[in-house]
Amino acid sequence: FQPARSGPMTVEGIDLATVPQGQRPFEYAYRTAVFARGEHPYILIIDDFKKDDQIREYIWNAALAKDLMTPESHQIEGSRALLTDPGHDERQLLVQMLSHEGDGAFSLKPVYSRHDEKNTEMVNLCFTSRCVAQRFRTLIYPRLKNDPQPQVEVSGNRYTITVGDQVDE
Repeated sequence: FQPARSGPMTVEGIDLATVPQGQRPFEYAYRTAVFARGEHPYILIIDDFKKDDQIREYIWNAALAKDLMTPESHQIEGSRALLTDPGHDERQLLVQMLSHEGDGAFSLKPVYSRHDEKNTEMVNLCFTSRCVAQRFRTLIYPRLKNDPQPQVEVSGNRYTITVGDQVDE
């Protein structure tokens, strides 16, 4: 897979001098999603972000369903998170950060959503890293407990992902 480029997301007609520093647009922000079909379907999400020339904290977020918010439903180790459906423990979701800039790791962070005049507590799966420009490469693989683990080979910007007999380039 190679990331597609459709151009940066830009805001035209804005005088940046009038916009507070934390609300200024990014120099660039790209997202590409690749859906792989087959016996073992998965998604590869490719994110490229740069705010400016300063070291910044970049966070990749995934909102978790209520049933995945219990401590026994997830195993997090560095750049890999394995989420298990507590009602059906054979169903799992692997979220793996294949590559990124700077040091980083997954964590769970509580967030609050205002819905129906109530603050609802939710949990996000977050990967946090500090750098000037971020290049998140994230694999999301829904699997059954005994399904094969994905194997990933990287050559420059090209990824070869093998799951069982399925090979995608």
